Amino acid sequence: MLRKLLLDPAVAPNLEDEAALLHAHRDAVLKKRLLRSTFEHFYREAAQAADRHGDAPRSLPEIELGAGSSLFDRQRPWLRLTDVRRAEWLTYLDAQAMALPDASVRAFYGILMFHHLPKPSRFFDELTRTLAPGGVCVLIEPSASALSKAVHSRLHATEFYDPSAGWETPVESAMNGANQALSSIVFSRDRTGFELGWPRLEIVETQPMHNWLRYLASGGVNFRALLPSFSAPFLEGVEGLLSPFAKTLTLHWMVVLRRRP
Repeated sequence: MLRKLLLDPAVAPNLEDEAALLHAHRDAVLKKRLLRSTFEHFYREAAQAADRHGDAPRSLPEIELGAGSSLFDRQRPWLRLTDVRRAEWLTYLDAQAMALPDASVRAFYGILMFHHLPKPSRFFDELTRTLAPGGVCVLIEPSASALSKAVHSRLHATEFYDPSAGWETPVESAMNGANQALSSIVFSRDRTGFELGWPRLEIVETQPMHNWLRYLASGGVNFRALLPSFSAPFLEGVEGLLSPFAKTLTLHWMVVLRRRP
């Protein structure tokens, strides 16, 4: 009942139509400064991580997978926005079967897309094949913190949070049926299995994201904002002050994979 009450009236009519919902989500990111600040934090941290860890040639392309309503290319104009959903700002690309040459990509980015993959092993096979040596994949996903578990287990009617599940999830569609705990399952609980299965992909960094308060206050792409847009700088300051408690007070974390030579 609370979820229905908080649902953004601009999004509600489009919940059953993925194409319309994609456009509604993009409109939400464009119009809601607080939400845009949240995603700009994701973009900035992901780009800095790619530059910090990647040493593949800069002449190679960078691609965002499952980009959806992304505005990442406003910070990184050369970035290709891709998805399995169709929109005028997106290029079609299936992260589990990429129509790309071997060793042809400098960096992949996936912001809240990894948990939507029904077969992550196919994705890792494709990363191993398509990333150039020294190339990176930066993923930002729901974390395993206490706050994340509490929020993500209740936030979405079409997704769930189950840290005891296996890797594969029979998702109903691109945006329905996903397990939001998938990244912590693969890269934390089953990290040894991942490292043995894909030895050419190394985990070079993991860190919590410090934009959780803005994310909650913005309502995300589906819900009404709880605070006005001008509160963004104040909330960012509070997040900074609380950053020592990030293991508990965070909603998302970043995982950086690098392709070994």
